Amino acid sequence: MHPRFLLLLPVLALFCGCSKEPAPATGGGRVTVAVALDQEYAESLLRGFEKSSGLQVDAHYDTEATKTTGLVQTLLAERDRPRTDVFWNNELSQTIRLQDAGILAPYAPTSATDLPARWRDPNGFWTAFGARARVLLVNTDKVKPGEEPQTVSDLANPRWRGRACIGNPLFGTTATHAAVLFEIMGDAEARKFFLDAKANGVVVAASNGQAMQKAANGEVAWCLTDTDDAAAALREKKPVRIVFPDQRRAHGALLIPNSVALVKGGPNPEGGKRLIEFIAGAGVERRLSEGPSVQIPLRPELPGPALLMGIREMKTMDVDFGAVAKRMTSTADFIRDQFLR
Repeated sequence: MHPRFLLLLPVLALFCGCSKEPAPATGGGRVTVAVALDQEYAESLLRGFEKSSGLQVDAHYDTEATKTTGLVQTLLAERDRPRTDVFWNNELSQTIRLQDAGILAPYAPTSATDLPARWRDPNGFWTAFGARARVLLVNTDKVKPGEEPQTVSDLANPRWRGRACIGNPLFGTTATHAAVLFEIMGDAEARKFFLDAKANGVVVAASNGQAMQKAANGEVAWCLTDTDDAAAALREKKPVRIVFPDQRRAHGALLIPNSVALVKGGPNPEGGKRLIEFIAGAGVERRLSEGPSVQIPLRPELPGPALLMGIREMKTMDVDFGAVAKRMTSTADFIRDQFLR
């Protein structure tokens, strides 16, 4: 070998990538996702995607108390330098808020074309799947058969003074539910309802899970919570039963889906699209239904969770989540200033 060539070898090694420093992951090997769904439900699914795709998934979760809201604020704060590729939300209105704020990029996954059109944004900014219902969880030691509350408005019924509980309506699905009530009731009636519920001594827990625990342990007679938390109480053999609310009224119970969206300007958009194809597919929706999170499939051909008897016959609200998203800020201001004061 020529001596001059030997002198060039160290330089050539640098250009050939022989340095011990790892190559940047922005182009292929790593995808970052913010996840509002409980880590215990989402993590195994994401690990399965890692094995099948060869991509490394960096998942960031939030706390139970500030779920969704904290992640949304992080994505808003990072808008000029996004560090996240995908947002997997456990509800929809906050996702639409991010869409309205210009945080999301359009991507319509081909794996979701079998979902009903109402659960897919017409411009591809989000896809909804696997839902939870807002239900009443009643302690059967505290409430006799036939005397159960039947409507969300029973939170303000003097019969249940100091005996009913909700999660903090500034966060998670309770925040979405509050904004939905403002949308369907109108401002004046919704404000009166929340102030009446406050005067009626409604107990405010830190989260839906803690609200469930208070009802399951008999600290209150019943609570408003999500089906996944209610199902956890059933699995633990607590003295509870689920009541689907507002079945005798026109609007029915509130169904809140998961949603998944691509973050605009994220470090690995192609990896993000591959992850969205996976999350939005029927396989994930089926596993969420069959697993401990007992999510309700939005694909009509998939059966409902076995633990939630009658869930497919439940009357549900017809909600304009775009309109609800526009109410989130004003609703939160009222809740913070008037209801939680």
